[in-house]
Amino acid sequence: MPPVDEPPHHAPKLHGRRITGRLTRYRDAAKFALPPVDVFDRRSLGVVLGSFLVHFIVVGSCYSVGVFVKPYQAAFDVGRGPASVVGALHAGGQFLFGFLTGRAGDVHGVHNTQLMGALIYIAGLLLASLSTDIWMVYATHGVICGYAASTMWFPAVSVVSQWFHKYRASMTGVAVAGSGLGNFVIPPLTEHLISEYGWAGALRRLAMIWSLPLLLCVLLLQRRLPRVKKNHRAGLIDWSSIQSWVADFNFRLMLAAGFFFNVGYFVIFVHLAPMMQDAGFGAERSAYLLGAIGIGSAVGRLVIGASADACGVILVFKITLAMVGLFLCFLPVLLSAEATFWAFAAWAFGYGFFAGGFIALASVVIAYLFGVVRLSEVMGLNLFGVGVGILVGPILAGVIFDATGRYDVTLVCAGLLVLVAVALLACFRLELAVGSKEEEFEQEERKAEGEETKEHEQDLEMAAREASERAAREAAEDAEVDAEMDAEAAAAAEADATRP
Repeated sequence: MPPVDEPPHHAPKLHGRRITGRLTRYRDAAKFALPPVDVFDRRSLGVVLGSFLVHFIVVGSCYSVGVFVKPYQAAFDVGRGPASVVGALHAGGQFLFGFLTGRAGDVHGVHNTQLMGALIYIAGLLLASLSTDIWMVYATHGVICGYAASTMWFPAVSVVSQWFHKYRASMTGVAVAGSGLGNFVIPPLTEHLISEYGWAGALRRLAMIWSLPLLLCVLLLQRRLPRVKKNHRAGLIDWSSIQSWVADFNFRLMLAAGFFFNVGYFVIFVHLAPMMQDAGFGAERSAYLLGAIGIGSAVGRLVIGASADACGVILVFKITLAMVGLFLCFLPVLLSAEATFWAFAAWAFGYGFFAGGFIALASVVIAYLFGVVRLSEVMGLNLFGVGVGILVGPILAGVIFDATGRYDVTLVCAGLLVLVAVALLACFRLELAVGSKEEEFEQEERKAEGEETKEHEQDLEMAAREASERAAREAAEDAEVDAEMDAEAAAAAEADATRP
């Protein structure tokens, strides 16, 4: 038998090395190095494609909820305000739940959160098709689908920034252009399904159509940086992390600006279709106007994303938001002039072009201000104000319409609130931004890689200690058995010697 201070020949191995009583140090850090940044390979382009598909389906479907407003009014005999609650809950939930789903993407990884979100989203659409009262639609098409959309969207939009630095704004623009294309395709598709199969049949068919693409996204999306280590004492919500972010001046400004901007911005996506039908355009043409916003948004995200790389992300972000406010204030002029369909289509394209800048640059601005290591978490918290604004805006617009029968006052107020958001963004203290420091990105990379190495060293140290202790116990037990067998043999020999 081997001595106690040496491992037996069957000692367990770790990564091809025999475990001894001495600590096996981690000497191959290069094998755990992070994938390179700004390299257009299968992994990075797969992430962009996966994010594009999530934006196409999730955000495009969110923007098409307005097509269901009049069918829900007719099916459940409610006014414009109650019917618009569904779109507000769906879109608002996508952002309101971000303080949970954003952190989940950092801690549990993109694959797990995407799979859970896809399954919940499909289930929400199917359950919504069985609704017999408006509150059931609120719970399913509104809350459940909104939560699922949040679970998929936050990791998908933030993970792109981990794979690119120099091309971050432009590649994020490519990814989020999916929502613009989805906004062009999904509203007319939804309107066609409603006209052919009714609102319930449309929901069931949309669930079937989106099943496979959403599962494909699970395979394509992956983090570049290691997962953020979970704070087990924090519970479901890490309040200490929330308090640290709220203490940041730029964070508070971004939170308030997100609220005011989205109170006005999202009114269009819930109310444009019924607004145009009230103006004399049919349901199909009204859906095409939402599609025109989508085309403008897709073009704007590509153009504005590339412009931000050249001209500065903060400046371009402010300009695009200001233009959204001006376009909202101009829409009542077209309504009062009884403009043609093509005039409204031109307005919709322009509105979508500049509104696309918000989606294209929001995550890039947050990455510039706060870094990329915990980007999903800070996005989830920061866009909480966005969710509240989206929840309030469409409902308030519907209530005002039910009271006045007009949209002009609502649209002007919406535009002014967007301009208030721009004024708040002008107060940013850019000297506090992570992106204002030339070496910050490299520091974050080294920090993340160092944390990965340290974690592997700790795992190896624990495994080595456990294996060494186990080998020592086994050797001691073997030695004890040998001693007992030797004693028994000696006793037997002694007995044989004394036997006559």
